[in-house]
Amino acid sequence: MTTTEHEHSHGHGEHGRHEHRGGGDEHGRDEPHGRGELGRDRHGDGELGRDECGRGGDEREGDRDGDGSAPFPSPRPGRSRRPTGIDVVTGLALLGLVAALDLSVPGALAASALAVMTGPLVRVDVAERRLPNALVLVALVGAASAVVLAVTTGGGVPAAWACLLGLTVLAACVPLVHGGGLGAGDAKLASVGAVAAALASPSAPLAWLLAVALLGGVHGTAAVAVRRRGASPTRVAIPFGPVLLVGWWLAVAVASTVLDAS
Repeated sequence: MTTTEHEHSHGHGEHGRHEHRGGGDEHGRDEPHGRGELGRDRHGDGELGRDECGRGGDEREGDRDGDGSAPFPSPRPGRSRRPTGIDVVTGLALLGLVAALDLSVPGALAASALAVMTGPLVRVDVAERRLPNALVLVALVGAASAVVLAVTTGGGVPAAWACLLGLTVLAACVPLVHGGGLGAGDAKLASVGAVAAALASPSAPLAWLLAVALLGGVHGTAAVAVRRRGASPTRVAIPFGPVLLVGWWLAVAVASTVLDAS
């Protein structure tokens, strides 16, 4: 072998070793480093997964806190507790209706208490899915005062019947409250409404029961029809206070003007 050939072979050997070392540097060090970066990226994805899981958990917690039975954001008490002009107009209109109806004095007193509180009760129940005790208490005080007035004016029997009916309605609502099908505020309002209806008209309690059944069925069907997409019909929250109150006024008006007159 000549010197030139030997140097040329030596050059190829150096080039081969250089390529081998370079490849080793590129593939040996760079690839593990790349895998390390990939590992950290995957770790980042894991963090993202945990973040998404956390957000999903928070959203589900918010759904469960909504109304106890419906997948909606939990209502928050706020401005709905403040009296509004609609409350005043509604109260004055219903007080005018009480004056126009042929009611006894105790019946008019109980109806007047409900007239004042109908607007706030409906508005708050629609906004918050609950009937505050403070609002129901005003109607209860009015009904209790009407019972006392009835007893002192010689209407002991109608007063006793009204109290018995109110207690019966309350007892019938207790299983529904424990079963989650009815709110505690609805049960209290139904009991107060039964007392007031019995004092207002002898036929008003039965008319109220029929009105609530009819309006409740219509309202429930409409709520299911327009429910949020993906919600189960059995989990749609329905504010029942408006049904009770609207049914009460319809029943008293029909009973005092039509049923009692016939």
